Amino acid sequence: MISPPAPKNCVLIGGQLSIGCTPTIDDYVMDLARARSSGKVRALHIGTANGDAQKDEVEFNATYGSRLGCDVSHARFVTDPKNFKNFSLEDFDIIYMSGGNPYAFKVLGPVEWFREQLRRAYDSGVVIVGNSAGALILGNCWSNPHNVRPESSRVFRAFNVIENASFFAHFEDYAGLFVDDGKELPSEEFLKRMHELLKKKACVGNSDFYSFGLWENSALAVSWSLDSDGSEKCTARSVGTREIMYMNGKPSPEYVKRIC
Repeated sequence: MISPPAPKNCVLIGGQLSIGCTPTIDDYVMDLARARSSGKVRALHIGTANGDAQKDEVEFNATYGSRLGCDVSHARFVTDPKNFKNFSLEDFDIIYMSGGNPYAFKVLGPVEWFREQLRRAYDSGVVIVGNSAGALILGNCWSNPHNVRPESSRVFRAFNVIENASFFAHFEDYAGLFVDDGKELPSEEFLKRMHELLKKKACVGNSDFYSFGLWENSALAVSWSLDSDGSEKCTARSVGTREIMYMNGKPSPEYVKRIC
């Protein structure tokens, strides 16, 4: 008998002062990982976006090691490039990509190897967590917005693990970036103006395309599972302090319901 495909889970965090400062998010990640693991949960931290900063590793150890009881490992792809060959991402239950500069992932030597490994891990049921820059790289693309001419904003290709979607982390910071008649516009208006540009640059044709505003200390949890009729079902939830905002072709932004 053929086993059904494993549920797929991705948690995209809008940024934090420190890893673990929003316990509801990490507890939610652990609940997902325990459903996959038959023993001690194995958690891999990837600090590429922040140059393998020791601060991030210490915080990850304190949260996922000491508090949550995981078997913790670190993939130091910047400070030890040969470290790539030592990891099979599918061997872990959690892969946590912390914040920094998303472009750091694009200049890794074996970037295609890493992207393919990450996609296979996601498809096999590993819980993928992206925090700030780690979240941006998981979508179809990300942008450095131009505050005067949105149409001139730079758009970068990402790994497309979460297909046909783009993410803005630290979404509070985008309030006031665009100005009309001397009036600073709120984050909602920013997302409306950027959505069509991102969809065009993403080259998705007539397919649905989502742009998400990820608030700090909040996360978007995306899960795929097999429905009763054999089709895949996608569920999106907000976790943490605020409901995640998104655009998908409608005139105004909508919100993903918060569960915890």
